[in-house]
Amino acid sequence: MPVTITKRAALSLLLCLALPSPGAVAAEPTKPLPQARRNLVLEQAFGLKLDAMAQEEVAKNEARYLRNLYKALIEEGFTEEEAFEIVVHHRSLLSES
Repeated sequence: MPVTITKRAALSLLLCLALPSPGAVAAEPTKPLPQARRNLVLEQAFGLKLDAMAQEEVAKNEARYLRNLYKALIEEGFTEEEAFEIVVHHRSLLSES
């Protein structure tokens, strides 16, 4: 039996020597982003916000246009159903281009 204990002890010693201590593997502290990188990240985030705002404005303008078209068609004598069908068809043409 003393041989088994010696093997275990030797194996434990080898493992302790082979593996670095927890302090040696400590995570490297996070470094702040360089100014240029930080500026790029901010510009991208700001650009995404501007894109979202632009898309919202485009949608609002399109809605106003379609509503005005619908009203104008009714004023010209089209029924509400006919005006609606024309607006829906016109909208589908807009989305294709």
